Amino acid sequence: MIGLHLVIGYIISVAPGSSFYWGVSILVMGTLDIALNNNSQDRAAKWAAYWVGLEVMLRMTNGNVVWEAGKYGAILFLSIGLLSENIGRSWPKRYFTYFFLLLPSLLVVDYPNFGLAREEISFNLSGPLLLTISAVYFYARKVKGKELVAIFHSVSLPLISLLLYLFIVTPSLDDIEFGTESNFQASGGFGPNQVSTAIGLAIFLIIIGLFYKSYVIRNLSIDLVFLVFFAIRGFATFSRGGMIGPLIAGVILVGYSAISSKRSTILVSVLSFFLLVGTVGAFGWNFVNDKTQGRLKDRYEGRNYITGKAKDITTGRKEIMLAELNLFYQNPILGIGPGMGTLLVTNKMGNLAHSHSEYTRLLAEHGILGVAALIVMIVSPIFYIFKLPREQRPLPMAILVFVLFILAHSSMRLAVPGFFYGLCLIKPNVSAKANGIRKNH
Repeated sequence: MIGLHLVIGYIISVAPGSSFYWGVSILVMGTLDIALNNNSQDRAAKWAAYWVGLEVMLRMTNGNVVWEAGKYGAILFLSIGLLSENIGRSWPKRYFTYFFLLLPSLLVVDYPNFGLAREEISFNLSGPLLLTISAVYFYARKVKGKELVAIFHSVSLPLISLLLYLFIVTPSLDDIEFGTESNFQASGGFGPNQVSTAIGLAIFLIIIGLFYKSYVIRNLSIDLVFLVFFAIRGFATFSRGGMIGPLIAGVILVGYSAISSKRSTILVSVLSFFLLVGTVGAFGWNFVNDKTQGRLKDRYEGRNYITGKAKDITTGRKEIMLAELNLFYQNPILGIGPGMGTLLVTNKMGNLAHSHSEYTRLLAEHGILGVAALIVMIVSPIFYIFKLPREQRPLPMAILVFVLFILAHSSMRLAVPGFFYGLCLIKPNVSAKANGIRKNH
């Protein structure tokens, strides 16, 4: 499967239009497989995971029928799974409440034409809808360690294709002129924020596998090799959010595990893990930093590489967030409506600006109902996780932190946060000692 996806990555690099047929074939095969087998062995979760990993590749090669196909495809797979399986399970009403809280604001939208209304509503509500369906699908679902590894593996396969594609279509780092802004050339000509988020997802999953010795791609050696290459490509985008997220979530995973574990050997495991991952990360950082004449370091420090002076480390996002908060103060009841922030918020250049923070976007576009939706979205999984046995909490908590960080820097542009939100609500069906994942599967 690794070899096949490397071949696919190469084919798409020379014939980008072929990605459309890849996407269509996955939708057809996934739909039939889930429905004909009544979602046995959590087929819906694996197909949806694969589709989530595929989303950025399809977008950057124009392989989607519609822009939000990544979210709609994951919704399709999970919905078919829910409807076809014969399991009597209660559905958590709180997540339906979360989504329905966002609908009244449709009453106040004021778009200049129907086409723009359709695009903006789809862009801003498809993410919350996926989060809802994913939460309902995974809530208290018993997932064995080997099944969770299979889900992570499904995500990683199309990301392997993306990795090779980037190495082929982008110029050598020596030939790219780097400043201290996100770099489109190093991101395959596509949005660096989305590319780095996808790469950061791969890094996060590999980190999880390394920590639990249940390798997500293949084995220790292969996973480490891919971790190096993913780190290099991620740092090269110069988009920080996608790379900082897995670091924070990884620290939560390992630190919480050390606190929660009763094993006397946990300290040795933690130190060896940090040494291993830290060495790989340092290599990737130094490689890219040297190739960019130290500008990677300037980028992460928020400094102008010419003057050496600090600049706005949020690269204009703080300005957008403040504008959205101001819209919330002016429209506190129903907000301004989904997607209207794009029309009313401008950046310093006077251009329309998409929100990067799901938190301030919900306030601006949904008012007090957005506040309620935020509370449900953040508080519910925290309460759920803390009801789990103590030693089973680290992985769901790390996934939740990873999701919440993406929502802070990339909103719900991608299907990643909506889908992975559900995974922090699973009920691990394994021994507490293993914490959900072990090598023996």
